Amino acid sequence: MTISYTGDICSTRYWSFLRVIFRWRGSIWKSVLTELFIWLTLYYLIMAIYVTLLDEKRKNTIYRNYCGLHPLTFMLGFFVKIVVERWNNMFANIGFVDSVAHAVCSVVRGSDSKTIKTRRNIMRYLCLMQILVLRDISVRVRKCFPTMQTLISAGLLKKHEQNLIEEIGHQYNEQFGIYWLPYNWICQLCYRLRENGNIASDPLLSFVLRELREYRERLQTLINFDLVPIPLAYPQVVFIAVRTYFLICLFSRQKIETTTNNGEMFFPVMTVLQFIFYMGWTKVAEALLNPLGEDDDDFETLFVIERNIVISSLLADKCFNQIPEQSLEEIEENNVHKHPSLINKNINENNNVLIGSAVRVMMTSERRAFNKWMESWKLFPRRRRQETKIEERVCEETMPLDLEK
Repeated sequence: MTISYTGDICSTRYWSFLRVIFRWRGSIWKSVLTELFIWLTLYYLIMAIYVTLLDEKRKNTIYRNYCGLHPLTFMLGFFVKIVVERWNNMFANIGFVDSVAHAVCSVVRGSDSKTIKTRRNIMRYLCLMQILVLRDISVRVRKCFPTMQTLISAGLLKKHEQNLIEEIGHQYNEQFGIYWLPYNWICQLCYRLRENGNIASDPLLSFVLRELREYRERLQTLINFDLVPIPLAYPQVVFIAVRTYFLICLFSRQKIETTTNNGEMFFPVMTVLQFIFYMGWTKVAEALLNPLGEDDDDFETLFVIERNIVISSLLADKCFNQIPEQSLEEIEENNVHKHPSLINKNINENNNVLIGSAVRVMMTSERRAFNKWMESWKLFPRRRRQETKIEERVCEETMPLDLEK
């Protein structure tokens, strides 16, 4: 499930930082704690061997500088960037039904029983198409809908529709998927609605089909991310490099961080911090590689499915053709100023209205004097002479002819 923490950082106060740091579910502490415990156990075991069994000559053969040969920062940064972009695109294409459902309910008109049934079936097929996609790529959805019978029990599939799906699946290869079949049913229903006059015109039919196509393309993109993951060698290189680095640190950090002149043992503070940061960074990439799983920060696919079912059902039935009563209210000029809105009050209090940055700039007396000097054309004598000549020529042309008298 997705761990939400945005409510804890609604302000920049110092305790907001503490609220985020000390969260457990989905945190770096939960991800790293087990491996950190194993690493510290091996560290102190090697320390005991290092201090008791090795002589000074053999101790000096282990160098701390070997740890700097691993370009972990570059590899992890580039890898996490790719994984986060992929994660963001997957969520953008998870398939919210709002746009296509609004389009269908706005275009498909009619209050007879046949039209209502068709509109409901279109909404049901939209949700069915999404479930058929997610149950093939999400373990959580697969556990919720393991068989077609569970879809029938949930009211998302009819028995005769199951027979059609199984017939197509047995006749052709089931590995191709059958999520495209409900989309075909929706397109055929829309064409029939256009023939019956429930869709008023061909442009409206084209508009609905375009929304349906975009919905299908988003689901297809989601499948493509699952079918073609990041090449296996890349995450292998990154994950092995990080763990190899800290395996070397078990030996190379012993001499400097564990002993002093009096034999006192030290806790490897800097190495532990480095372990938490690098290993936590790696765990972020591991968690985001497949956001459709069952980790703390994976997508709430079941919530998205339930939301789509509820919203599409409401749009097709209860909210269809529902418009609030439209009344014309007279607004008096005096009442507008007597009762300012709460929004205007908050704007005046916060003093952060969205206006141009130069609106509130106050002109100084020196600047105003400079502007007057600019207006006197003193900086442009040539242009001023040209303007004067033009004015003189105009005056000569318009001068009365009887001036000689």
